[in-house]
Amino acid sequence: MPEFPDWLRGLALLGQDGTDYVVIKVASTGELYTLIQGMHAGSPVTVAVDADGNILAVLKGEFGGNLVTVKLDAEGRLFTYVTDEIDQWGNILPGGFNELAARLGAPTAYERRGQVVLAETFSGGLGGWRLGGSAGYSALLDPTDFYRDGYSLDLQAVLGASEYVNVSRKWGVFPATTGIGLSCWVHFYDLPAMWYLRISLEDGTTQHIGMLRGLLSDGKVYAATTGGAYTEIGTWYTGTYADDCFRFLKFAMDLATGKYLYHVVDGTEFDTSAIDYQKSNSSNKLLVVQFVAYSDASNQAKVRVDNFVLTAREHT
Repeated sequence: MPEFPDWLRGLALLGQDGTDYVVIKVASTGELYTLIQGMHAGSPVTVAVDADGNILAVLKGEFGGNLVTVKLDAEGRLFTYVTDEIDQWGNILPGGFNELAARLGAPTAYERRGQVVLAETFSGGLGGWRLGGSAGYSALLDPTDFYRDGYSLDLQAVLGASEYVNVSRKWGVFPATTGIGLSCWVHFYDLPAMWYLRISLEDGTTQHIGMLRGLLSDGKVYAATTGGAYTEIGTWYTGTYADDCFRFLKFAMDLATGKYLYHVVDGTEFDTSAIDYQKSNSSNKLLVVQFVAYSDASNQAKVRVDNFVLTAREHT
């Protein structure tokens, strides 16, 4: 390799972009050690590499006056991969297509923490959903009171000790290496003695059971844990419901660690990441989601449920 002349050593190209200089430098042995350097709002922005040659900063742009960099979370997913200021018709989009896509029509941040596998609003009927309960239960589509899309599912159990009504759905095997979450909106128009939202996932070796349960007797909510026990995690509002109020319920579980990620009741999130969910041996491959409401001698279960959302790759 011919030796670099003294006048070229340390400087390969020097150009001018506007009023700022852009420099490409060369080491005495000929390697580039600064690839590109330009000016952004008066400050230099440099493409950098670490000791292993990996690029530290891949792209950096401006969005709303702030610098936005391509970032990855712990699982290698992009936090922000594109920022859009206008759409293809020239309309200004302050939040960009990424925010629009992430929302999926959800009014809460809790429904955005995973990849949506299923969203059921019963607008297409009850196909695939199973209804059941003790003697005398009823379960009907209701067009008069709903969270969205024109229908809810009205569940009623007769008055009496341990009378119940439920709705559930089954699927085949589900990726058991990912976090999984389940949420729904409920309107209790007569407070039940007990209710619960439940996931049962069997991956061929283990049955993973997660649950969010509420009791009227003490106004508390619980998470199902090992050995069929329950751990108290907080409270739920048991006051009067003069208005037709739908309430948000959700929980998520980390199938890799055997623990919950979090539980949500109404607008309150409970950190349940230290609680083990229930597990047992199983050779089946099955996923079941379920909502159940119970009556007792003085409190009849009357509840409308809507907008079931099943998610994968959940995170806190």
